[in-house]
Amino acid sequence: MATAVGLLATGCSQHSDQPVQHVQAKWAPGYGDVKELDAHSDLAVAGRFSKNLGEKTDNNGVTRTDFEFTITKQLSNHKGDAVGAKTILIRQTGGKNIQSEDDTLFQEDEKAVLFLREFAPGQYAVISGPNGRFNLTDPKGVTGQAAASTEATVSPFNNETAKFSGSLGQLTTLLGQ
Repeated sequence: MATAVGLLATGCSQHSDQPVQHVQAKWAPGYGDVKELDAHSDLAVAGRFSKNLGEKTDNNGVTRTDFEFTITKQLSNHKGDAVGAKTILIRQTGGKNIQSEDDTLFQEDEKAVLFLREFAPGQYAVISGPNGRFNLTDPKGVTGQAAASTEATVSPFNNETAKFSGSLGQLTTLLGQ
C-alpha cells in the first residue's frame, strides 16, 4: 500500500495536454530479494500487458487503472488455487495524468515479471509497488511469446525493486519451479 507524501507537476502526458502529476509514495513493506518477495506474494508471473482497461477514481479521490495482463509463464502460486486463466486483471494506483513517481503507469505491450497479491478473485495488484515489478526483455528482440523464453532477461524496474538480475530461467530455478 502506498502512502502519498507530496505532489509534483511535471512534464506532459502522452495521452492529453494536461500535465502529469507525480505522487511521491512510500511503499511498505519492502523486500530485499526475490525469495522474500515471492514468500509474501500470492502469485508470480511473466507476461505482457495486453490492454489498458481504463481508469476510475473512487469516492476518496484515488485514481486507479486496470490492465489486462497475458500470462506466458507462471513462476509461483502460493494460494494453491489453479490459475488456469491466460489473462488476469492487474490494478495499479494512478492514471494517465497522475502517477507514482517511482512506479509509472504500465504500458500496453510492456513485458514484465510481477509478484502479485490477489485482492478479488482473478484480480491482482503488484506487491509493494515497484518492489515487485521487473522488466522482461528478450535479447533476440523476438516479440509475442518471447516473455516465456527462459533466455529472456529479467532486470529491476528501478532501484526500489527487489534485487535480482538474470534470465527468466534462472529466476524460475531460484523460485523452485
